[in-house]
Amino acid sequence: MLPPSNGKMSDFSEIVKQTQALPKLPKHITILLGNEEPSYRDLTNIVLWSIAAGIPFISFYDHKGLLRKSETLLKAQVEDEKNVGDHIIWHNSKGAYKNGYIGRRIHVKILSPVDGKAQFAEVCKTLAQQDITIEKINIQSLDSYLRDHYEFPDPDLGIYCGKNI
Repeated sequence: MLPPSNGKMSDFSEIVKQTQALPKLPKHITILLGNEEPSYRDLTNIVLWSIAAGIPFISFYDHKGLLRKSETLLKAQVEDEKNVGDHIIWHNSKGAYKNGYIGRRIHVKILSPVDGKAQFAEVCKTLAQQDITIEKINIQSLDSYLRDHYEFPDPDLGIYCGKNI
């Protein structure tokens, strides 16, 4: 279990030290939020711990869409508590990316039920415009088209946060 964050560099250093001994780390973790109101303190800790562990991608899926509506609260809290030099790329925000950035960075994306529908519709339009026959459409071709629109790799680990499933 990871130590609770109290904003001290020692917590961050301890996580870095502990994860260096692990043979493999996930490249992308997905946090699935339950029915409860999201805890921005806990979500902030997850982002900060992921940076410390060297996990480059994290996504949050909120089936109610509450986190998407209040993304600025999470973003502000994470930005206030991150270490100087860490770079957080928020994929839902219209922000500047730092090209050539050297240092720790993490990609964060907040997802809700509406995400993916537009991309899937776009894939269908593309396939229709290319006059691809139905016989040539399969799971692999749809997967390939969708990956072109989604910058994140498939999750290596999914964590459900809630009282029940």
